[in-house]
Amino acid sequence: MFILIIECVIAAVAILLYGILRRLYNAKQASVSSWMAVLWLPLTLLLVYSWLTVSLVVLPWAAYGQALLMWVYQLPQKQALAVVTASMETLGYSAQLFFSVGYTLLLGWLSIVVVNKWETDFGQSSRIAGTDLHKSMDGLFLVVRGMIYIVIAFVLMKVLNLHHLADGLFTTGAVGALFVSFAARDSIANIFGGFMILLDRPFRVGDFISSPDRDIEGIVERIGWRVTQVRTPRKSIKYIPNCTFATVSIENITRMSNRRVRFSVGLRYRDLDKVKAICAQIETMAESLDFVDKRMANFCTFNALGDYAVNLLLVIYTKPLSFREYNKAQEVVLHEVVKIVKTNDADFPFPTTTLDAGQIVDKLKCRVTD
Repeated sequence: MFILIIECVIAAVAILLYGILRRLYNAKQASVSSWMAVLWLPLTLLLVYSWLTVSLVVLPWAAYGQALLMWVYQLPQKQALAVVTASMETLGYSAQLFFSVGYTLLLGWLSIVVVNKWETDFGQSSRIAGTDLHKSMDGLFLVVRGMIYIVIAFVLMKVLNLHHLADGLFTTGAVGALFVSFAARDSIANIFGGFMILLDRPFRVGDFISSPDRDIEGIVERIGWRVTQVRTPRKSIKYIPNCTFATVSIENITRMSNRRVRFSVGLRYRDLDKVKAICAQIETMAESLDFVDKRMANFCTFNALGDYAVNLLLVIYTKPLSFREYNKAQEVVLHEVVKIVKTNDADFPFPTTTLDAGQIVDKLKCRVTD
């Protein structure tokens, strides 16, 4: 009687869990219902399998079988115990093998379904649809599914007592992987390099990058598992191995918070007394330009005494601009600087050479006179 009560309790718990799954399946939230639509069948079979496992393996059926044999066949207690023990050993081994194989297959199936659902949601995401990351992640999902199949195969071989076969395959695979790693270490390094680029995201497709360590400059057009394609300013395609980015520094021009306009302005030495006023007017002009970021330290200052000019240093930080707009902004600043210098009756010098040859000229004049 006790075992029947336990069976009823187990069945009630199974029915309750089934009701929860059913409510999740009929949920109004689109995200929950979409997941339950693909997980419904494997989760239901896993619930039924768990109920059978608890009902047939965990509960003490041996004691009740012994009592049933003693009552039906009028067997002595020891004889009934021996019969039940032998039967339960065979049945227990078969049941354990059956349920182990079933659990392995069901959990593997559930894992594959989850990976496929993630891949589907990832591919339908509007933020990454059509991007290079979306194309590259297809290979990652393929690798994950392959690893799940391998794990399922090895677990089944262990459960079915195929230890020698599993150990042999594992050893052969390990030795083969060792030889492959030596033979294709550059390709493997490129694959890991591509994976780290996708994780760290130092740049993305469409970014303009450059490297002071290598001759790398251009717009990223594709990030693959082995190479990254960069469109150079000459409009040619450069294929860069991904392992290169692990050893060089990369400057992402697209992610600049500001662009800096920095150049030197030279004035004549005769205009030295006008330098202070010119610097103040240039700073006022810079603050009036729309493309200048007023939050930054924009300035124009008397910087150095050159060989033939008084040098002013002008530093202006613009708002994020394209390469073309940045050069146009420099043009505007230069025109305004020229206008300010001319307004103050100053001018720009040009290289000159002065010879101090007064004595030589006097001697030449004396010779001409004689």
